[in-house]
Amino acid sequence: MTPQEEAQFKLFGCIPRCLIQLAERIQKPVTKEEFCNRFGHRFHNPKTQYGLLNPDFIPEIARALSLPGEKGTPPKDISFVGDYDQVATLHKTGSMVLVESQINLNEGATDPLGHCSVLHAIDAQTFTLWTPSQDGNDYIIPPFQRSAWAEKKCRGIVLI
Repeated sequence: MTPQEEAQFKLFGCIPRCLIQLAERIQKPVTKEEFCNRFGHRFHNPKTQYGLLNPDFIPEIARALSLPGEKGTPPKDISFVGDYDQVATLHKTGSMVLVESQINLNEGATDPLGHCSVLHAIDAQTFTLWTPSQDGNDYIIPPFQRSAWAEKKCRGIVLI
């Protein structure tokens, strides 16, 4: 990966970084370089936005990474789920859930900023995200109150 690709991947590669995180969670790790070598042809605009991935490619990549869908079977598709309680139920039953947010996740921020994170934990009152940052680091963000789900315009991307 060139230095330019590396910089762009930090800025635009939140979906690939989340898929890499999910692979680590099932103890089938893949490096960033391996991911890019295998799936870089799916990046939307690799010359100027290296790492930007259309969610339509998530099922294909999830299958290739052996990520489980519903009931542990290879995922056939993804389901976008906006309902907080439904996402909580799916997560509780073992579904792998990415979270797409349309509003900046920083506390108090209200500016539009599309981003992908991994649902780390969720209950009736709060949810916690593992999120890749544009500085290249990964964080588990302190818990959000349930109301932030709507405020940050979140929806789950569930492997089914």
